[in-house]
Amino acid sequence: MPPKRPPIPKQIAAQYEKCAAMIRQGNATAALLMLGQLRAARPGDPQAPALIGEANAALGRHAEAIDGFAAAVALAPDDPGLRLNLADAYRHGGQYEHALASYREALKSDPRSIPINRAVASVLIDLGREPEAADIICPYLDGTDTRRLKPTDKLYMAITGARMAPKHIDAELCVPVLAELAPDTRCTTHARLHGYNFLGKLLDKAGDYDGAFAAYRAANELDKHPWDADAHSARIDALIACWREGRDIPRYVGVPKVGIPQHVFIVGMMRSGTSLTEQMIAMADGVTAGGELNAISRAVSKADPVSVKFTRPMPVTRANYTQSMINALRAQADTVYARFAPAEVLTDKQPTNYLYVPLIARLYPNVKIIHCIRNARDCCLSNYQQAFNRPHPFTEDLVRMGRYYRDYERLMAAWHELGDAPILDVRYEELVADPEGQSKRVFEFLGLPWTPRVLEFHESDRAIATASRQQVRQPIYTSSVAKWERYREHLGPLNEALNTDTSS
Repeated sequence: MPPKRPPIPKQIAAQYEKCAAMIRQGNATAALLMLGQLRAARPGDPQAPALIGEANAALGRHAEAIDGFAAAVALAPDDPGLRLNLADAYRHGGQYEHALASYREALKSDPRSIPINRAVASVLIDLGREPEAADIICPYLDGTDTRRLKPTDKLYMAITGARMAPKHIDAELCVPVLAELAPDTRCTTHARLHGYNFLGKLLDKAGDYDGAFAAYRAANELDKHPWDADAHSARIDALIACWREGRDIPRYVGVPKVGIPQHVFIVGMMRSGTSLTEQMIAMADGVTAGGELNAISRAVSKADPVSVKFTRPMPVTRANYTQSMINALRAQADTVYARFAPAEVLTDKQPTNYLYVPLIARLYPNVKIIHCIRNARDCCLSNYQQAFNRPHPFTEDLVRMGRYYRDYERLMAAWHELGDAPILDVRYEELVADPEGQSKRVFEFLGLPWTPRVLEFHESDRAIATASRQQVRQPIYTSSVAKWERYREHLGPLNEALNTDTSS
């Protein structure tokens, strides 16, 4: 048996609980400051790095979450909860093979565990191994496994099955369970939200668009977060003004870290084709796909801390962007990008980097920016229909969504007008209609040789940790173009917010 650890002093335990509460309340950044001090004071205590892992996971900082949980496991290797947290972090970070190995290790001590078996199936789906996943999930849905599941466990099994329906699992095994348990208050809010969301997806596939929309609406109303659209518009006004008036904000001056690659930022609204675009570019020799990196937003938070929950920091304080600050922001961002050395070209497809185009141009003077654009109604509807891992309050309401989209549009128009960085607009509808022609256009812009492998992007075994990971494993498809038309009668609030002609 491992030696018993001495009890944690009450004062320290209270501080840990305070940090945990801060993370639950959406104040993970503040919690990290306190946890850094606790970890320094108690380097042998696994609770501090475990909470650091939780805080980074809440912020979408997957690499740091993995580091935190790995450090906690090293200090308490016999704690099964920490090992499961590490496996979850691997999965959310796109390290699916590591996640699968960790979950299967956990199964050795509890082979009949329902949550762990479901997690194994989920990772197998992420790896494109759906038949193996279906073999795990089907017995829980078709009654072969006769155990009586808790409502939340049963709902999660149906959610995991829905990810494979109808190709590998009969949708009729999932729909009744989702319809029964998504409204059930005995289930966790997280399970119910995803239950409604996947019910919507399956009803959409079945052509029941009214039923699908009702399910999506229920998901968004279930745990709706506050959002002030007027305040967001005012922040966008301030952001544009800062960089229009700050034409003298300096560029980075210094000697960059060794091995920092050429940067390609892929920006735009979420659900606009950024994952598809990155996956195609990543097929070229010398290109490393970084995925959704938070290097720029984290650097900006040092100069302009986040003032609104569930938002990105915005560089709006002109006086803060001195030469020394620009150099410091570049140095901090480089600590993230240096992990990808010796890549020649690195893509960062964090969509919300569109907020930082003039700043990025000053941090990385040789940058290339690809701006992914999608039909406004299709893009907004797709966001409304998506259950994201982290809250994005503007996606939870069609009016908010339309307002947010128009603010994004006018911000990108301002950046084009300023001309601080070369920006190539790539329209999703044109890309899926003519993938060869449009991808050649992208590669010409990047100065990279085009190869026919670009069109075989769906055969790549690269791990993808975003909401689009299953879509980009398929060949080009056009079924998502003009999808809004199926939901036309439900989109009045969105049309009004977008100021769009409802007859077209």
